[in-house]
Amino acid sequence: MGLKVKNILFAIIYLKLSFFYKYLPFIYYPIMAFISKILFILVKKRRKIAKINLDYIYAGKYSDKEKEDIILKSFNNYMFALRSFIENYNLPKRELEKRISFKNKEIVDKAFKDGRRVIIASGHFGHWETLILATTAFITNRGAGIAQYTDSPFMNKIMHKVREQFGGFVFDRHNGLIKFLKMLKDKDDAVLILDQKVRVESGVKVDFLGKPTYYMNTASLMARKYNFVIIPTYINTINEKEHIIEFHEAIESDKNKRKEDDYKEMCQKQASALEKHIIKDPHLWHWMHKKWEYDIKGMYEKI
Repeated sequence: MGLKVKNILFAIIYLKLSFFYKYLPFIYYPIMAFISKILFILVKKRRKIAKINLDYIYAGKYSDKEKEDIILKSFNNYMFALRSFIENYNLPKRELEKRISFKNKEIVDKAFKDGRRVIIASGHFGHWETLILATTAFITNRGAGIAQYTDSPFMNKIMHKVREQFGGFVFDRHNGLIKFLKMLKDKDDAVLILDQKVRVESGVKVDFLGKPTYYMNTASLMARKYNFVIIPTYINTINEKEHIIEFHEAIESDKNKRKEDDYKEMCQKQASALEKHIIKDPHLWHWMHKKWEYDIKGMYEKI
C-alpha cells in the first residue's frame, strides 16, 4: 500500500471514528472494542514478544494463563492510549481536570517554587497520553518532548494538535533533537517518555525488574548538563476515565561524582520508580516492545 493511499485511509478511519465518538457514542464504544479484539488477534508478533518478556521476568510467578491475561490487558491499555487522539482532541481543560487527581504533587510544586527546571520522566505505562496532557495543562505549560512520528502526515498533525493543545511542544525524534535541546537550554521544562528498548550507546545498565537492563540516559544527561531536576511521574489508570498521576522523589545530578557514576545513579532511581508501578499493575505496562533486545543477544530471534 502506497504512502499516499495509507494516509488517506488513516484520515477516513479517524474522521469516521471521531464522528461516532462525538455524535453516536453508543456506536463508537462497541466499534472500538471490536477493533481492539481484531487487532489483538492479528498482531501475533507482538503477542509473542510480550510472552517472551513475561517469561523472562516472571518465569515462576505467573502461569501461562495469567501471562496471557496480562498481555490482553496490556494490549487494551495500548489501544486506550491510541484512542486518546480521538477522545482528547479539543478536550476542554475543565473536562480533563475531572478525570485526574495528583499524588505527591508537593514534590513538583517545591521544585518550581525553588526556581528549578523540571524533567517529568515517565514511560509507556497506563494512559501515558493523558499524562502528557495533564502535565502540560496543570503542571507546566512550557514543556517540550520528543516523539516518534508515524508514516501518516495526517496522523502526525493530529498527534501534534492533541499533545500541544495545552501549551507543550513535540519534536520528531529523528530530526528534531537539536531544536528540542536548544529550547531546553534556553528556557523550558520537558516531558519525556523513556522506557522503550535502549541501545547500548544511549543507555546505562541498571537493575530493572530483577534483571540487568539498559536504561535510557537522556534525562540524566540533561539534568547534569543543564541543571534540571528529574521527577519520575506515572499515571495509574483506575478505569478509562479516572487516573491518578503520582510524582516520585526528585532526582538531582551530583557533579562531584564521575559522570558515569552520576548517570548510573540517576538512571537507577528512574528505573526503580517505573518498576514499582509495573510490579503493582503489570497489565498497565506496554510489554509488546523488545525491551531487552540489546541486553540479551538473540532473545527475540525466533519471532
